[in-house]
Amino acid sequence: MNKKGQVILYYFMIAVFIIILAIVLINPLKTLITEVRDPAQLNCSSTSLTFGQESTCLFVDLILPYFIIALFAFAFIILFKRKKEALE
Repeated sequence: MNKKGQVILYYFMIAVFIIILAIVLINPLKTLITEVRDPAQLNCSSTSLTFGQESTCLFVDLILPYFIIALFAFAFIILFKRKKEALE
């Protein structure tokens, strides 16, 4: 196998690892978000929340989608990354 094929295979393995890592970390993050939103902690289900508490609840809710999007984007950047020499 030539060097270019080895590099592509290497990037592919790293991208697959990052995607698997994202999938594996979904359940612990969901558990963490559920615990933080619990009435004993942040109490996001309350009707009398201040603006800061509502913002915190919104931020906590958005952690999981942003985390998944960021890891998948990073994996695809690594997968489709081109070397400067290859573009010339």
